[in-house]
Amino acid sequence: MSNFFVNNYNNQNEQRLIDDLTREAISFNGIDIIYVPRVFLNKDKLFGEDTQNAFQQAYEIDMYIDSVDGFEGESDIISKFGYEVRDELNLSVSQSKFQDTTGLDKPNEGDLVYFPLSDGLFEIKFVEDEQPFYPRGKTTTFKLSCELYQYSGEVLDTGVTQIDEIEEDFLNADSITNDPFADNPEFDTEGQGVIDFSENDPWSEKF
Repeated sequence: MSNFFVNNYNNQNEQRLIDDLTREAISFNGIDIIYVPRVFLNKDKLFGEDTQNAFQQAYEIDMYIDSVDGFEGESDIISKFGYEVRDELNLSVSQSKFQDTTGLDKPNEGDLVYFPLSDGLFEIKFVEDEQPFYPRGKTTTFKLSCELYQYSGEVLDTGVTQIDEIEEDFLNADSITNDPFADNPEFDTEGQGVIDFSENDPWSEKF
């Protein structure tokens, strides 16, 4: 039988206190992050897919950096596809602060966050809403697991220059052809001595 005088998990005053303390701690120790929700322009209701997405709003909100030792993930690598940056970032945001600022219930996977310290745009891959695990019977934070955003033709019209210029740079032919990792004449020269497409080669194109 529950104790009438002790109520640890349904005390709204204590829940509000923990929420206020959480918001204050993130405000003091976090940084201003720009949250950008994804908008579906032509969603296929049968398959749940959308070939054209857009990012048209931006909200500035303070978040705490959980990745205190730096970016996580595979960092920077050079593969057969060229130079790739695979940074990952973990953030925490107050649930009530997020809802008050954006008018949304929670952040969603596929939304973006702009991290000003590295001038990087990250895509939310997972949203954890049960850590810490119900202090005083109510959750207070969203934990966002993010990966560096890979642009793939979405509409970027948020009004934030650092974000919108990603689309402009992608559509600019010069910015693509000037990629130092896109064309490597030294590899091409070495490759000609290794790959043999002569008619004496059984694996060549000539038979």
